[in-house]
Amino acid sequence: MSVYKLRDVIQFSVGKNASRIKDKDADLYTQEDFDNDLRRRNNQDTTKCIINLMKSKATMMTEMTSEKFVTSNFIECVIDEDKLYPWYFVYKFNEDKKFCQQFAAAEQGYGAGASLKRLNVKLLQEMEIVIPNMKEQVVIGNMYKLALEKDRLMEEQMRQVHTYTMEIIRLIDSEDR
Repeated sequence: MSVYKLRDVIQFSVGKNASRIKDKDADLYTQEDFDNDLRRRNNQDTTKCIINLMKSKATMMTEMTSEKFVTSNFIECVIDEDKLYPWYFVYKFNEDKKFCQQFAAAEQGYGAGASLKRLNVKLLQEMEIVIPNMKEQVVIGNMYKLALEKDRLMEEQMRQVHTYTMEIIRLIDSEDR
C-alpha cells in the first residue's frame, strides 16, 4: 500500500460557470444526472469521474451523461488509471472515514467563524489517499459499484410494493362504500 496526495494521481478541473456557456441549447450536467449516475440508473460507465461540490460525493459518469456540459457545481477528475482504479476512488471518496476526517480538518483550518462552504480543487489536491495494489482496488471498487446498483434496485422494489399495497387499500376502501 502506498499513500499519495490526490494531485499525484488525479487531475482536477472545475466545470464552467453556466452563465458563460455560449450555447443556450447546451445540454448541462445537472444534480439529477449526478444522482442517476451515482445510483447506477444508466449502467454504461465511461472513464470520466466527477465530484459534486454541493454534495461532496463522487461518481463515474455514464454514457448517457458524459457528453453534457459540466457546470461549476462539479469537478471533473482525470484519474491516472495505472495507479488508481476509478471506482476505488469513488468508494474512498464517498465512504472512507479518513476522507471525511480530512474534510473536517480542512474546515477547521479556515479559522474561527469561517466555514468551508464546499470542496475546492486546492483542498482536493492536498488530500491523501491510501492505495493498495490494483487487484484489491478493482475488487473493492467493483463491489462498491454493485452495492450501489443493488441499493437502487431494492429502493425501486420497495416503491413498487408500496404502490401495489396502496392500490389494494384503495380497492378495499372503495368496496366498503
